[in-house]
Amino acid sequence: MKDYRKIVASNLSRLMSEQDKNQTDLMRDLNLSSATVSSWCTGKKMPRMDKVQILADYFQVEPSDIIEEKSYSLPDPASSPIPPAEMAHLEKYRALDAEDQDTVDALTENLLAKSKYHTEEDSGQTGAA
Repeated sequence: MKDYRKIVASNLSRLMSEQDKNQTDLMRDLNLSSATVSSWCTGKKMPRMDKVQILADYFQVEPSDIIEEKSYSLPDPASSPIPPAEMAHLEKYRALDAEDQDTVDALTENLLAKSKYHTEEDSGQTGAA
């Protein structure tokens, strides 16, 4: 028997990734509690159909894209403009649940900020007097 809660969690993770959204965005934009969004994204609970429609409208997809298991594939690496090493990272990222994707996103932002700071420091643009 299929675990529809896990299917919804997987679909939400994919949609959030594709549209550069995270759980905080869903909570804020749809006026939902953190516990509600977290329970959907971790597969602990299934959203009611009225919430499925709200999620579908938010992501501009059909409700079936939220609740049904569908096959989504990445482009063929040979025809993709994305280098194979980056494609491998993308595949790994998409396999993560939403909470872990948020962690990766935060870590990436921190690394980019650190890199930017060091670049500015090296060029003397940090604003230090």
